[in-house]
Amino acid sequence: MTLILPKVPLCKYCGAYRFYREPDSICCSNGQICLAESTLPQFLVDLITGIDPKSKEFQNMIRTYNNHFAFTSIGMSCDENYQRRDHGVYTVRVQGQIHHYLNDLIPQNPCNRMIGIQFYFYDPLHQASYRMNMLPRLNMTIVERLVEVLEPNPYAEMITTL
Repeated sequence: MTLILPKVPLCKYCGAYRFYREPDSICCSNGQICLAESTLPQFLVDLITGIDPKSKEFQNMIRTYNNHFAFTSIGMSCDENYQRRDHGVYTVRVQGQIHHYLNDLIPQNPCNRMIGIQFYFYDPLHQASYRMNMLPRLNMTIVERLVEVLEPNPYAEMITTL
């Protein structure tokens, strides 16, 4: 038997899709939060939809690129009994609340690897090489272009001017 959740109207303030029984205010606090609008750069459109070798490489590693360029990561307490991958489908059972985890803005120890938001405090000219040192399996050309694309990002600008 297939169960289908009822359709939920889009948010009347920001047009976001919502899940069944999700509160109206979860996406934009009833219109109090307004995200900066931006168009997707053609470079990203080409990487996502292209069939050339560079696009295929990006598509195969899209989660790695996404995680590598993320400001934050997911924070939660997990039931470790469900995290073993000895059989079946990988499952995460969250205990408590899910939240965004934001690393320190500056690594505590200079020998520590940079992660997340810490990359955004470096000059874009050097940021790509720092990122490549962290994950050398990524394509340098793609990393350089992604750094360029994110440079005018209003959220990155806000963070780096704090």
